[in-house]
Amino acid sequence: MRFRDRIAYGLAALALLVSVLVIGGAQRGTQAMVAVLVAGALATQVFARRRLDRMSPLVVLLGIALGLTALQLIPLPDAIREALNPHGEALRADGAALTHTTPWGSLSLDPAGTMRALTFFLILIGIAVVALRFAASEKGRFALLAAVAATCGLAALVTGIHTILNLDALYGVYEPLHASPPVLSPLLNSNHMGSLMALGAVLSVGLAFYTRQNVRLRVLWIFNALGCLLVMLATLSRGAVLAFAFGFAVTGAALIAQKLDSKQQASHGHGGRRRRINPLTSQLPIAIIIAFGLGLVVYSSAGKVASQLDNTSLTELSQPSSKYAAWKSSIKLVKESPWVGIGRGAFEPTFTRVHDPAAYVTFSHLENEYLQAVVEWGIVGALALAAAFGWCLMRAFRRWRDGPLAAAAIGAVAGVLLQSTVDFGIELLGVAVPMTIVAATLLVVPLRETSNSSHSRVLWGGFAGLVLVGAIFALQPEARSIGFALLFASALVIPMRKAPPMLRTVVLRFVLIASIVAGALLVLLPDARSVQEDHDALLDGNPSLADVHEVIERHPLDYFGYGHAAGQMMNTNDPRAASYLNHALVLHPTHPGLHRLAARVLVATGRRDQAAVQYSLALEGTLAPAKLLLEIVTLLPNVDQAAAAIPTDLENSELIYKALKDMKRDDIMLRWLARSIVRPSVNTEKTDRMYDLAMEKKEYGFAERAAQARLKIARTTTSRLKLAQVHAKQGKQDVILAELSDVAGWRGRLDEKADAWLLVCDVKIDRKQWDPAVECIHRLEGSGALTAGKRDETNKRLTFIKEQRTLEARQQAIEALERNLRESIKTPTPTP
Repeated sequence: MRFRDRIAYGLAALALLVSVLVIGGAQRGTQAMVAVLVAGALATQVFARRRLDRMSPLVVLLGIALGLTALQLIPLPDAIREALNPHGEALRADGAALTHTTPWGSLSLDPAGTMRALTFFLILIGIAVVALRFAASEKGRFALLAAVAATCGLAALVTGIHTILNLDALYGVYEPLHASPPVLSPLLNSNHMGSLMALGAVLSVGLAFYTRQNVRLRVLWIFNALGCLLVMLATLSRGAVLAFAFGFAVTGAALIAQKLDSKQQASHGHGGRRRRINPLTSQLPIAIIIAFGLGLVVYSSAGKVASQLDNTSLTELSQPSSKYAAWKSSIKLVKESPWVGIGRGAFEPTFTRVHDPAAYVTFSHLENEYLQAVVEWGIVGALALAAAFGWCLMRAFRRWRDGPLAAAAIGAVAGVLLQSTVDFGIELLGVAVPMTIVAATLLVVPLRETSNSSHSRVLWGGFAGLVLVGAIFALQPEARSIGFALLFASALVIPMRKAPPMLRTVVLRFVLIASIVAGALLVLLPDARSVQEDHDALLDGNPSLADVHEVIERHPLDYFGYGHAAGQMMNTNDPRAASYLNHALVLHPTHPGLHRLAARVLVATGRRDQAAVQYSLALEGTLAPAKLLLEIVTLLPNVDQAAAAIPTDLENSELIYKALKDMKRDDIMLRWLARSIVRPSVNTEKTDRMYDLAMEKKEYGFAERAAQARLKIARTTTSRLKLAQVHAKQGKQDVILAELSDVAGWRGRLDEKADAWLLVCDVKIDRKQWDPAVECIHRLEGSGALTAGKRDETNKRLTFIKEQRTLEARQQAIEALERNLRESIKTPTPTP
């Protein structure tokens, strides 16, 4: 390896390390650092005479993604944008008119995110070009795969150290703000870290079978695989487990197929002689050690992951907060802009408008790389990418015979591609850079000396592209200077056609390097700040309205800036607050904070009935409703209005019960439950809760409504008994006798039958029908429904009847005596 090749390899390896270990390349500063390192690696090869013989499918795939992303940043006339995405363009125009801002007029609905995506693909193209130069030889492919596997092992080691030391901050410095992973690792998202570890484990397994290396290295790869697997299981990522299992199976199948193929070729070799192959002394011991080690790690560490896999069920498909529901909602974005998409990197601020569960769960990505390509690039772009991707797959799997290195690379790539159906790890440099390097070892093209025909097509294609893009930019007032610069650059391409081949090659390499460096500078500009960065800045600081408008101009379809501005305007009684708030609600219709803000405005203006509606919408998206309920009770003193502010179909109803109980507002709970039981249901939980509470508070009207609602849901003896018990409290004796006339034929619970009998007997007792009452009790005793606990009840009633009869007999005797005395007084005594 030449000196400049060593420098290029070192810079590329350093770029790989930075992309993985420095928070997975998520920060803009890290992305710029990786871009500079990649540009430095390319710079060492500027004057190299050897070049790629032809365009690799990998470069074509990344080039198409780069071109589509760049196209989405080109400023276009309003009419074209409205024709291609009328709904998104209308929302952007409404926001611009409201805030008097001038957002970048491109196809992308979030140009800042698309700028970062542009730099992302420039970095990947640069790393692909560097990796393809080294992948031309077997030694170079081994070096590339070894660098990726070693980087994964180092990330696993870093994770292990953080776990052992029980650190809360990455490297003791960076505390995760928006992540709480099971294990603290350089990639803060557990699914992304699991994907990287699956990639490293599969690669390490394949490298352990590569015989053209020191034995110590082969042993090291075994330990590396075990470490990666251990960390992968610790992340509790189901997708990563499936990715490793699939990748490991593909690698194993490829290795076995290679052995069978080599035996077949040996049996039909020169002179018919069969080459002796003894796997017992070469590959079998390694296979046994790897299988034993992996099995031991899985057995000792996979309990929690296995539990998660067991709990995975089809019910997740219908859960509104699941990724599957997000996939369904994303189709709305495709329908709105089917041809050009919403813009690469524009998903997060745009998705809240079409996905109701965004009220309580945030999706920065769609967690399905293939569907997200359709949403962000449109159908046309996705088809172009699919064609290039299919070409890559065909070329990659043709190399299955090329030994353990190819088997390891194919398995690792297959595993990550499988996980990409349920995750978005490739969106991060920490996974995308290793993936690109591994893919480069499969999509190899040979190197050759620069010839006279080199790059002629590239030059003419570049000339045409610069002229077209420059003309489009020049037609837009806000980008006219950029357009003229591009047209000037296109004029410089013409004389390059007759320049020496080596000079053309050098110029094209300089263009690529300059583009990557420009991308590094671009991603550091404030115009490329992410949605989350701007959210944090607005929350942590004390921004002025002008600062908020800058954020809105950067992310024209993000609700947060409009909502924050509305809050500031409310504090200063600015009449524009309502307009800002309404636009924020259009961009995020289910956000609880926005509805809460709207409710406060309505309360302040005396429109409390409308405020109750807004509070109801706020509660629907609130996971911890206690504080909001306290605000509702305070600002809506009317009991009926407060009850109307609580939705009747909440999933977290238990939290509502607890909060209202803690506030001792059973009156509100009763009225809320009365509204809830009107909705059709097959569950009697709410009716029973309302019934019990109403009976406790002696609110017999509410109790009767609950019992009647229960009877509609379940016409059982339990429902009939509850209704009869309410009527007993209300003194409706005739109704009780009519409802329980068939109590003798009741089936089911004996205690309920006994209670129903006692209600009938009590009616007769209240009416002082002693003989029918005694007969009723005796019938109860003879029905077989009387349990030991109820026998005391019947004895008490019989004793009461006996006492009442005694009292009546005494009263009758007294009355007869009094009557006789009165009669004796009235009758005169005869004289002797």
